[in-house]
Amino acid sequence: MKADIETMVRPDSENVLVIAELKWIALAIEHLLISRDRSSNYPFVLPYLEIMNRVLEVKNMNRRILEWNASYNLDIFEIVEFSNKLDAITGNANVNTKYTNIKEIWGWFEMVRTTLRVGRHLSQNGCETAPTNAQKMKEDMVATLADIDNAGKTHGGELLRAARQITKNCRQHADELFVEVKDHFGNVVEIMRDDNIEERGHRWSRMHIRRRTGRTRTTNEMAHYGALTAIFSNMENETYAKEVLSDVKDFIREIQDITPEEIRRSRDLIRPYMRKEMVFSDAKRMEILEDFVDLLEVGCSVEGWFFKLNFSNAIMTP
Repeated sequence: MKADIETMVRPDSENVLVIAELKWIALAIEHLLISRDRSSNYPFVLPYLEIMNRVLEVKNMNRRILEWNASYNLDIFEIVEFSNKLDAITGNANVNTKYTNIKEIWGWFEMVRTTLRVGRHLSQNGCETAPTNAQKMKEDMVATLADIDNAGKTHGGELLRAARQITKNCRQHADELFVEVKDHFGNVVEIMRDDNIEERGHRWSRMHIRRRTGRTRTTNEMAHYGALTAIFSNMENETYAKEVLSDVKDFIREIQDITPEEIRRSRDLIRPYMRKEMVFSDAKRMEILEDFVDLLEVGCSVEGWFFKLNFSNAIMTP
């Protein structure tokens, strides 16, 4: 699907409406696949779950364009073909089953995250979460895990196995998660219970990169070295060392032995279609996609839509 963007964004037709619809398809494809190509912000997303969510949104908009074209006796082949491709994805029973299961499981993870107050906030920087009593938090988690257990039993099959795995892991670590903190008088002290420490580490890395390279290169540096930083930060984690690094005999030598050719091949695998995005902002891209459909349905000219597209860095470079 992504290979079609080049022909869509530089159409041969001179018809303004045809050009607009082809560019809309190219932008829609970019919107579908961008979460697979771009590293996730926090909180992290599952790329293929996000792609399927977007497929359902884009399919609805594409249907509206198709119906509008039909009402004016317009037969634009690319819109029909794009509709068929979206139907093939959403009509695949195996894809639908996996999507439904992953969406349900992801919802359970979100329930656990909410109960644990997992978030990006810092306690000293506008945090809305109040210090929490460990016993109260533990009671909330017990209720959450019971809900997940019941949902798993209702669904059965793969979802039941996933529910049992999630609840088992949480219960095994309950004593670690909900340790009571006491002062020197033996009184229980309510503290912030979140992932503040990891967030501090992330911001510490960004701060020092910014000091060294300047503001404009901070994001690029984090993208280049963030994964390696995460590896180093986990090297003293017993479970990580056992499960992930157990087959690495000499960590430094393994890194040094990577050849320039291996790096080149890895880049080809990561970004097989390297190009500038039509619209960088996720929110702005969705807004532009919706604006085009709305303009068609109310009978407005699409020239203004072209201006908005171009204003959002829409000109693509080979």
